[in-house]
Amino acid sequence: MKRGRLIKKLAGGLVILLLINWIIRTAFDPSYYYGNETIELKMLEYRQDPSPYNTILLGSSCIFWNIEPVLFESMQPASWGTFIYNFGSGGTLPPETYNFLAKLLDENEEHISRVIIELRDVSLFPRHHRQTLRKRYFMSPKWYAFIVKSNLASGIPGKAKSNNIIHYGVATLERILNIDYFNDIYGKSPEMKQKYRDRLENLQKKATRGFLPGDPEREVEKHERFLKDTSYLSMLAGKYRLHKANRENLNLNSVHLARIMKIIEDCNQRGIHCIFLMHSKQDRIHLAETIALAGHIPELHLIDISDPDIYPELYLAKNSLNNNHFNIRGTEILTTLAAQKFTLVHSMWLESRKGEQK
Repeated sequence: MKRGRLIKKLAGGLVILLLINWIIRTAFDPSYYYGNETIELKMLEYRQDPSPYNTILLGSSCIFWNIEPVLFESMQPASWGTFIYNFGSGGTLPPETYNFLAKLLDENEEHISRVIIELRDVSLFPRHHRQTLRKRYFMSPKWYAFIVKSNLASGIPGKAKSNNIIHYGVATLERILNIDYFNDIYGKSPEMKQKYRDRLENLQKKATRGFLPGDPEREVEKHERFLKDTSYLSMLAGKYRLHKANRENLNLNSVHLARIMKIIEDCNQRGIHCIFLMHSKQDRIHLAETIALAGHIPELHLIDISDPDIYPELYLAKNSLNNNHFNIRGTEILTTLAAQKFTLVHSMWLESRKGEQK
């Protein structure tokens, strides 16, 4: 009897604790992007007046630093009135990008007519992000279910799969229970607070609509270090050719593809053209599956500039800052190629919409 009453009290206490945690999270969460400081800073600017921005860029730091909005816009027909905001941010990959897009469209659907999303596979869980707000702020049971299913359908190594499932599972529980919530929000170290202030100042002074241009002086130093070993670029180009030759036998992550197709369909229903952009700076572990995904995305919704035989300039060391980013010259090349493909794909999409309306 006593044991039964104790169990009931413990269960009741747990329910009360969960309810209190839910109330705290609902009352104090400042935004749906607060765990990603770069996007938080960009939203401060974007929200001042979102109405001009009809084209949105989403993705990792390669989008942040290497797709230049003004150059991109200058290559589009004037009648489109293309005006871009770059929401690229370091380490921002699926499903974080998909969560942010859904929230952004719910808030500003009437202003957005085009969305360009970096095509990447579901992100690996970085070791340095364990027990941090950065990797759990967007988590929910829905997104965790997607991560589990997507990893099980993936062809990545088994250890990577299990690590993703375990660590994202822990992140989801931490999110639900608000573990270290106030520490994350208010307990940053002085060093982290200074880093946040420096980043804010840098964005305010140098960024143009979310795009942060390279610093020529710093790039020289980074590029010289990179030139000591550029083997990764040739290795990645070789892997791409190998996977392309074997495209029919590549593992297709059907779970991720279904999510991509749903995003495209949801955008179409809102009158928004959604395009996935595949560039050359891919993760080698996910490269095969990303190539397979690109092969199944409809041509009206894909910009693919990743093939080393068609776009060899994107694999040259002289155009790279490091393995994952382009330098100033490479940024101009990548932006130009993406803009040219966008003009073609968006023209085709507009024509298809006219046909549907007849």
